Formats: sequence, structure tokens, C-alpha cells
Amino acid sequence: MPQGTKDIIIADCNGDARLARSLVTFLAGIHDLGKASPEFQSQTWGSGEEENLMWKLRDTGLPFIGDSRVQSKGEQWLGHPVIGDRLLVDYLSKYGWKLKKARFLGGILAAHHGKIPIPHTPRAQTDGSLKQVKRWDIRCGFYNSNPGKAGKFNKDNAKNKAWQSVQFELIDYVRTLAHLDDDDLNYLRDLHIHDEPTTLLSTESQSLITGIVIMSDWIASNTLYFPLIPARPYDCDEDSDRGAALLYECSFIETSEGLRKRADRAWRKLDLPPSWKENAMPQTDEELFAERFSFPAHAQPRPVQRIATDIARNVKDPGIMIIEAPMGEGKTEAALAVAEIFAHKAERGGVCVALPTMATTDAMFERVNAWVNRLGQDTESSANERTMFLAHGKAWLNKTYAEMMRANRFQDIGMDLDNNAVGTGGAAINATQQAVVNDWFSGRKRGVLANFLVCTVDQVLMAALRMKHVMLRQLGLANKVVIIDECHAYDAYMQQYLQRALEWLGGCHAPVILLSATLSDKLRNTLASAYLRGAACSDSQMDNLPVLDKNAYPVITYTDGLTVQSCTADPSGRKTAVECAVIDDDVSATVRTLRERLADGGCAGVICDTVGRAQNMYEALKGVFGKECVTLSHSRFVDCDRMNNEAGLRQKLGPKATRANGERPGKYIVVGTQVLEQSLDIDFDVLVTDIAPIDLVMQRLGRVHRHHRGDGECDRPERLRIARCYIRGIDRWGETGPVFPKVLTMVYEQASLKEALETLGYYGVSAHSTVHLPDDIAPLVRSAYEDDDTTRIEELHVPQSWREEYLKDCNERRRTIGSKEAKAQGYLLHDPVIQNSSGEPWEDGDAVQKGDAANNEEEKGQMTVRDTHDTVEVLLVRRCGDHLALLPWVMEGRELPTGEVPPDDVSVKLIQCAVRLPLSVCSDVDTLIGELENRCEEYVRNWQDSAWLGGRLLLVMDQEGDDAFGSTLTGKHVWYSRETGLSVENGETKRT
Repeated sequence: MPQGTKDIIIADCNGDARLARSLVTFLAGIHDLGKASPEFQSQTWGSGEEENLMWKLRDTGLPFIGDSRVQSKGEQWLGHPVIGDRLLVDYLSKYGWKLKKARFLGGILAAHHGKIPIPHTPRAQTDGSLKQVKRWDIRCGFYNSNPGKAGKFNKDNAKNKAWQSVQFELIDYVRTLAHLDDDDLNYLRDLHIHDEPTTLLSTESQSLITGIVIMSDWIASNTLYFPLIPARPYDCDEDSDRGAALLYECSFIETSEGLRKRADRAWRKLDLPPSWKENAMPQTDEELFAERFSFPAHAQPRPVQRIATDIARNVKDPGIMIIEAPMGEGKTEAALAVAEIFAHKAERGGVCVALPTMATTDAMFERVNAWVNRLGQDTESSANERTMFLAHGKAWLNKTYAEMMRANRFQDIGMDLDNNAVGTGGAAINATQQAVVNDWFSGRKRGVLANFLVCTVDQVLMAALRMKHVMLRQLGLANKVVIIDECHAYDAYMQQYLQRALEWLGGCHAPVILLSATLSDKLRNTLASAYLRGAACSDSQMDNLPVLDKNAYPVITYTDGLTVQSCTADPSGRKTAVECAVIDDDVSATVRTLRERLADGGCAGVICDTVGRAQNMYEALKGVFGKECVTLSHSRFVDCDRMNNEAGLRQKLGPKATRANGERPGKYIVVGTQVLEQSLDIDFDVLVTDIAPIDLVMQRLGRVHRHHRGDGECDRPERLRIARCYIRGIDRWGETGPVFPKVLTMVYEQASLKEALETLGYYGVSAHSTVHLPDDIAPLVRSAYEDDDTTRIEELHVPQSWREEYLKDCNERRRTIGSKEAKAQGYLLHDPVIQNSSGEPWEDGDAVQKGDAANNEEEKGQMTVRDTHDTVEVLLVRRCGDHLALLPWVMEGRELPTGEVPPDDVSVKLIQCAVRLPLSVCSDVDTLIGELENRCEEYVRNWQDSAWLGGRLLLVMDQEGDDAFGSTLTGKHVWYSRETGLSVENGETKRT
């Protein structure tokens, strides 16, 4: 653990680092204490129900009731974590600990399987009856051991508790190993924080310690590091290799020295990398940006980058930093540079970069990986600290990440039973110390513990979700500086999780950097307040936030301790004037506009708010400009097609593509959805966009003339050297305001769409204006998001005839936001500030998460932190006579074996044919899944043991044309083509 995370626990131990280490070691050492109980030891194992370990313990004098398991038929399984909680609390009572304070430690044992603890008392665990309370005690081992009174409950049997003497002996043994003596226990008993005499640990420390204990449990339970010991050594055949190995392991457990050797061997074999520690940070901004980001010689950091790093170097107690700057100003580089400085100051061991979508996350991974490879690290460390993890549902499809995983698998860990070589834990060291994927940090839940994490924002939001093993996630994030990009892009529901996550990160004093093109004053203050609230463990700082001028931009808001400040930066100097105009929503209007603008060639983008609108637009433009000049990009392509589409766009429209080198097409139109506004660094000569909230409109405008192309944009066609954007999506202009197509108001609030038009000054047909980037971004967005309705109406000059309808829309939006906020509360983790001030140990229940269609708990968590409906992911295959095959362009349409698991290379390609079915097909998820399972059962029954394909659903499609394949689901006709992706005839898209 990095020192900054340790300091949180040390602070709760009154600054005593030795005591904090001993306490954590002690709790990790006794985490499985509850296994020393009649209930656990009487459970059956092996193939026969009569097999258990009761005989082995009876031989030592430990009593059981009868010859079968202690748990009676119909009784709920207590579980060894809960029993361990009870045993530790009873042990601490010997030292005068009160119940509530003892539960701060006992609760950590109760939570070590990932569930947040519930009260340990027998009455809380049972129906409360005396009989059930007695049964609870018996199952823990609290009953008279006299054979003549076996099983008889005795309230006063302290002198004759055989089980308890063993349980307490184990605790004493671990205390000795942890160097936690009686004076330490007495000191902890009398210690308290937050002016609460019963509060031993902050809720943050409880979570972090629990995360460490879980991590320790997983390591100790791994038979690769700690091979199992045979229950009956005398049955082992010493002449066989397996028997000899088992007997060899037995030799380790006969003495304390042997146990130490066994542990040392496991630790070397695991070779867990240390947290990253910066050791060679450049001293000047020029050196920092040149070394970390390969800036050209003599290139200067942009003003916002320079000011951000100056602030980072000067703050004494890093907290939250919010950077608002235009698209293309280098916010990402600024954030990474600040993160390096903050990590050094706050003594954190890594960096997390979170983004809104898988596409943006994949693109960011390449940049972060390059940055990590240029970082310095602790010169005293021989291990590779640059462990990386890419966290989203399709991470293995990322080529760079997949290559890193493959390289890792081929490394020889070089470990044998006699410790003749030291392993690398799957993270081999090389001379250049490149970033690596470490085996132990490759699991879905363990990945967040890697030193460098690039992830979708769900991974951060789930730190505020009541879900299993949330403590491990909180530990991983607390170890890092956390960067969250596009923080404006999350709706009211997701904002609840973001704010709670910021409260937790503030409580852990983990530095946070938020990035956005611009934020409303309300959202900026809300996010800063959430972090400060956690850091201060109170609401007292909420009135000390700076008031910004509406024109302040770019702007950086930051904290130094509990002080909030803001600083403006000059724009980099590059400005773009975009001439905007409204056109009819009819597809033919866009066709006419682009036919005129592209008469001499050029590259155009058309951004639609829904997949259906994009597909219809594509068909219309293809009919006029030809298939070779028009391409379609949206989320409803199978993964392999989507990745190929995006790679093609980056190659043709990226910063390195020019007409001179032949990469940039002479005439080209890209039709897409919101993926074009966020995830791709591409540049259009002209843009057509559906109406959207004003901040998203600004984001889309940043795709026009994004890259400088010659003096006066001379490398663009002459009629496209002035940046232009055409806005559509208004059905008609009524007396009470604009009327939008219903599909748009299902995506965005009607009030927000009207505010976008009003902010731009559009009140009727043929409205037009010029937007100056970046100067207009902040005032336009802040005016649109003014909190007070009356002020906003006046600032936006809303026509009198529109106001009544507009206010109705605003009220409807408020109701929607309120509903989303209330909905999020059902799954939201407890408030750490309230929990810390309560004087109570950390207790909460498990939330019932959304996601009936999810494949695993992680996917359920991701669905829960987003206010989305359940949708179903399927693998598309085609029917060829009486067998199945891949799509024709995937591995040349290779046939799929159904009588056995397909080879790994085929399985991987099949997994890449995954796509999510649209909501119009998923209105009844249970019925849909049932229909899919019935259809594909005969094909996939032999695939269920496959690591790739087990549990996956197939959608078998029949050929319907040259490159199209179709099927019927829940009465709706769906079809797929490489050209247009997945379509639904009963939805927005019409079959052509």
C-alpha cells in the first residue's frame, strides 16, 4: 500500500504507525477465525454426505452434538465470517471492550467475504426466540463439553468452554505474530475519534482494512501459493508424485519455522508488485511535458496546462481539481501531469483514468499506456511498478491490451518448490521497465488494485454502490489519484453515485481531477462540495465556494486542504468561428445541403441522436453520393465491425491524415451517433447535427475544423474553409415554441433542447448565428444551466409566447431529475459523513441490483449505476443448412462445431460478434431470454464449459440478401448487415 493510504488508518490509531500495522496484520491473520466452530467443522465435504472433519476434532477433545452437522435442517447457515465477528467480540470483552466498540473490529471479520456486516448479536441473526439464541450459541461452540450434558445449553459455562479455549488460543497466537500486546488492546479500547467515545475507526478506515483483509484472504486461499494439506496424510502414496508432493506440504505445518517458510515461498511466488513511487520527476513544465508526452523540441505547454501544473506544485494539501477548457486544449495531458505531481505530494501509488464509454476508454488506454512507459519509478525497487489494467466489458478486444496480456502469459515465472528461482508473478521485468499486465491484478474485482487503471466511469461509480466487495474497489481507488473525464456527461441518476464516490474519496484524501469542456455553476459547486464534505467530514465547507464570472474560461477550480480557490487561464490562441444555421428535419434537406457544400469535395459529419435516425440518414445519403463515399458508425454493430469502422475513421480523418499524403478522402460523409462527439479524434470540413443540449452541441462543434489544415485552412476545399454547422431536429415552429420529433425527446429533456435553441438565439425557420470557439462556450452553457427559472428566461430572451410551455417543460424536467435522484438512493452506499458522526460501526445491507439480463455481478453493478433499461447481448451467427457458421466476413465464415467447444481462436472471433439488442426488442427481458434460450439450446449445450462461450446467447440468423441476415424476435423482424449494423423493422428504421 502507498503511504498516503496507510496514513488514513494510522491517523485513526492516533498517529502510531506501528500500532496501525499490528492491528491490520492481526485482523488479516484471524479473518477465518469463524472456521474454528462446530458449525463450520461439521459441514460435509467430498462425495459423501457423511464425510466431515468432526472425527479429527473429536480426537482432540472438542465436542459436537451427535454425529452429523451442527446446523439443523431448515436453519440458515450463519457462515464463518459472522461467527468470527461474534468470537472476536467475546474475546475483546475479556479486556473490558464494550460491544459497540468491539464491533468495529468484529465487523471487519464479518465483511471479509465482501458483504457489509450486519449486527452480530444472536437476536439479530435469528428470529429472536430464546431457543434460536441458544442454537446460535451452540453453533459457535458455546455449550458444555461434559459428555453427560452434551448439547445442553448452560448460561454459566465459562469455566468449561472447550471450543472457546481453542478459539481464544488461536487469537492469542495471531496477536503474538502481529506484535499486538495487552497494552495495545487496552490503548485501542480507550481510543476514539470524531469526539465519539464509542467510535474506534472511521468508516473509511473500516473499508480500507476490510479491503486489505479480503486481498489477504484471496492470496492465502490460492492453492497455487499454498497447496492443500491432506486430511489423512497416512492415506497418501509416498511413491507417487502427487502423494510425495502432499506429504512434502505436510512437513511445513508441523513447526512455526515450517509455516514461515511456506509463507515466504508463497510470497516470493506471488511476487506482488509494490505501489508505484515517483522518483525522477522533471522540475520544469517544459521538461515535464517534453519527457512525458513527447512534445517537440522547444514546444511550450499550453496556458491551461502550465497553470494546472503550477497550482499542483504549489498546493500543500492536494484535494480536488476541476479543469474546464475547450476541446483540443490538452486537458488530458494537463490532468496526467497534475496526477504525477499530486501522487508524489499525497503519497499515492498510481493513477485511475475514468471515461464515459468503452470507445473513449479504449482510445485513452493507448495514451495512458504511452505516458506510463515514460514515467520514472523508485530506483530502489527491482520490481516493475507499472502494472496496468483496462476495465470495461470488452477490454480483451483492445489490441494493445490483448498484446500485453499475451506477453505476460509467455513469461516464465521461474518458481519451484524449493525456491531455487524467484518468480515475477506474471509481470516479467525487462530493461526498459515497460507497463505490464500482472496476473494477480487481472481479475474483474482485483483489476482495480493495479497501479494504473484505465476504465469506464462505472468502475468509479461502483465504489458508491451497495454491492459485494465494494471495499476492495474503494481500497484500489484510495491508492490512486483519480481522473474523471467528461464529468458533465452523466445524468442526474449517475451524478448521485459520482457525488457519493467523491465523498468517499474526499474522506480518504485521495486526490481527484475532473475534466470537462465546461460545467454549469451548480454542477461545479455540487461536485466540489461533495469532495469537501467527505474531506472535512461535515457540511461546514459548503458556503465557501468561489463565484465565477460567466465569461471566466478556461478555468481551474481546486482545493488546498479545505480551502477552495479558482484560477482562469488564457486560451491557447487557436480560435474557430463556426457559422451555424437551422435546416429542416426532413432527410432531403440534409441531402440538399451536403450536395451543395461538397460540390468540390470535402469531408462531412452527420451526427444523429438515435441509431434509427442515423440508419435512415445513411440510406438516403448513400442513394445520392454512393456507397463508397458514405459510412455509418454507431453502437449497434458487432464488436469486430465497430472496431474496424472506428479504426478506418481515425485513419481517414485523424490528425495525421491529409490530402497530400493521400489518407484524407476527396469526398467523404460519416453518419453516426453520439460516438462521434466523444470517442474519436476526427476532423470534419462541415457538420450536420441533430439538436441536443447546449453543452453537447458545443462538443459537436469541436469536431468541425478540429485540426489546423494549412494557412487559412487552405488544405480544405475552398467553399469549406469557413467552418459551418447545420442544426436539424425541429419538426416545426409552433406559436408556443419549437416542436421536436418524439424520438429526440425520449433521449433528451424537451426543456434542454429548447434552451439550446434559445441560447443560440434561434426562434424560427432559417435562424442562424456564429459561435466563436472557445470564447462562447462558457457563457452559452452557463446561461442555459442557470439554476433560477426567472433569471434563465431573461438571460436567454425566451419569447413571451414560449414561456408558459417552457416553464411546464422545466417543471417536468425537475420531476424527472427528482425521480432519478430518488431512484438512485435505493442502491447508494451509506453516507460516510453521517456514518462517521453516528458513533456506530460500519453496517449496511446488500442492495438488490438491477440487471436481470446481466451475465455476472460486475455487469449487474455497471447496469445499476446507469439509469438504463435491461438489454440483452447476443452473439450473431448464421444458419448454413443444418449447421452454424460465423458471419461471412469473420474468419471467412468458418463453420462452428456444435457437438464440442469451438477452438479458442474461433471462440474469440465468435465473442467479437456480440451486439446488444435495442430496447424496442427488450421490453420483456424474461420472455426474450426464454425465446433465445429455447432457440439456441441445441447448438450451445456443449459449449457451457467454455471459458469464452459458457452462458452466452446466440441469435441465429438466415441470409436475406447479399450481405444481410435476418430473424424474428418477440414478433419483431431484426436484421444485420456489415454496412448498417443491427436494425429493427418495427422500430425507427424502415427496411429498404
